[in-house]
Amino acid sequence: YVPEFTGGPRAQLNQTAFDYGDVKNNSTVETVFTVKNVGDRQLYFKREPVVAVVEGCCPPQAHIDRSELMPGESAEVHMTFSMHEGMDGPHDFRVKVISNDAQEPEQEVTVLSNWVP
Repeated sequence: YVPEFTGGPRAQLNQTAFDYGDVKNNSTVETVFTVKNVGDRQLYFKREPVVAVVEGCCPPQAHIDRSELMPGESAEVHMTFSMHEGMDGPHDFRVKVISNDAQEPEQEVTVLSNWVP
């Protein structure tokens, strides 16, 4: 492994936006993205990713499958959610990944969906 960044850990997301468009109520949406340590020191996540609601309701929980990454290692973040009647309409979630990356300690992934009957 040859680090892309030297002098510390560096978190790199493989994707920063998901747009699922129209989704039928009672369907399940699974969002998965990868965080890679492209630095030269150990990266650790201070907590599970935090999901904020910009629009809509009912934020799902996101989980990361590893709490520490050595240089070159990756972890996956998973978030599964569903809406039902009464929860229709646009939803805009922001998944915040918080780590010991000194330059970008909080990185964000946008997850958009529009729930329809």
